[in-house]
Amino acid sequence: MSSVRCTASKLKPRSDLRASDLERDYACLIEEASDSTAAFNIQVDGPDPLVETLLRAAGVRPNSTVVTRARHEGLRFTVVVATTGVWRDQMARLLSMRRAARKLNIRVLLVPAGRLRRPLFRENCRLVSRCRDIEITASDRAAVLDRVALDPHATLGDCAACVVASNDPVGAVLSLAASGAIAIDFNCHINGFSRVSSPTNRQCMPVDRLYAAAGMQLLARARS
Repeated sequence: MSSVRCTASKLKPRSDLRASDLERDYACLIEEASDSTAAFNIQVDGPDPLVETLLRAAGVRPNSTVVTRARHEGLRFTVVVATTGVWRDQMARLLSMRRAARKLNIRVLLVPAGRLRRPLFRENCRLVSRCRDIEITASDRAAVLDRVALDPHATLGDCAACVVASNDPVGAVLSLAASGAIAIDFNCHINGFSRVSSPTNRQCMPVDRLYAAAGMQLLARARS
């Protein structure tokens, strides 16, 4: 039976197979972008049709980007996540689109999908996003933040031990990571020994959060 399916797929026109591949890649790209925005302190406001139009006008391939209006700590901007191929081959067009958007007072943050695609990074994003709605009391939050401020070597387990009013102490601490109140390394498997620190501590901050923070700083300067 599998050989029949295999033979049938070989008989499909090349254009049909290519379209199917693109659809699958686009679906994966949407999922990757969703995982990442859910794990970080980024509020999603929905699609941005104007930026979509600017992308098409610049000649960027259809279904090769995910475009989302977003907010982060009071900043409003549009995130454009581009496939690896577009990031490599059509960067000039992406930059042209961003310049056109800037003239319309739209801030655009360009993100390569490769940064979101690594399995470990996505696994950590999913873990943190599942915890973002776990409640933590004000006193427990203060206790965790005090521990992080006083101990440069604080771990996730150390912080969880400070949480006394939750049935899921680890999840409560990870909810603080999701809100941006603390930083945890998304490039290593998150466990009880994961180092936790202030989000301003660059030694603990993962490359992806640094990348996003740099983009936010550029947006802030552009707004001022």
